[in-house]
Amino acid sequence: MYLGAGVDTSSPEVRTRIAAEIAGARGCLGGWAAARVYEEEVLRHLPDRAALHVFDGRVPWPEGVGQLEPLLLCLDPQAKLTASPGIEPLRSRLEPEDAVVVDGLRLTSPVRTAFDLARKRTLWGGVIAVDRLVHLGIVGLDEFQEYVGRHRGKHGVRQATKVAALANGRAESPPETVTRLLWLEAGLPQPEVNVEIFDAQGEFVARVDMLEPRTRVAVEYDGEHHASAAQRSRD
Repeated sequence: MYLGAGVDTSSPEVRTRIAAEIAGARGCLGGWAAARVYEEEVLRHLPDRAALHVFDGRVPWPEGVGQLEPLLLCLDPQAKLTASPGIEPLRSRLEPEDAVVVDGLRLTSPVRTAFDLARKRTLWGGVIAVDRLVHLGIVGLDEFQEYVGRHRGKHGVRQATKVAALANGRAESPPETVTRLLWLEAGLPQPEVNVEIFDAQGEFVARVDMLEPRTRVAVEYDGEHHASAAQRSRD
């Protein structure tokens, strides 16, 4: 396989196409690469301000510091594949409904993609992925939980079960998911996520990342765009 000298081989699109060529008809792209294709399909129909790319081919924050995440290649247990840098073969039998073709790429289905991310990533990384897929409407949370329940014998299903219990799909970014996981890890009550608050007259006051309704504690994760004085004043 040959690439032009100026091609960025760390680009998610380039890595995905290389893996697809390596796989041929023997397997399906899964993990973040499949999730990215589905994410892009949704983002294409959203305004620019909503175009947050979560599946970028890198180990997710806060556990990752920019390093590339291996690309998952789902293969039949008997398929032969020469080891390739940056590609992690996953030998696991796929049911017919677990594989789809999108833009000429053979991918694991959305729910199978969520399942593999949940069991192959770390716990937090898995919740970030499933929250994103559910939030964009790519996978239903009930659908994902049911799929996990039907695959009890699969490797890594214990962690996927934990992810299914923690994911809720209401977070709008990975930092919001991480904030919620930190909150729960501290033993605090289950919060409501992305809640609109109104005053006694029914007038809109604010939309908060998290709310603990009993104590009326609101929690916000402030990203970089909150740094300006004007934005802080509005906040």
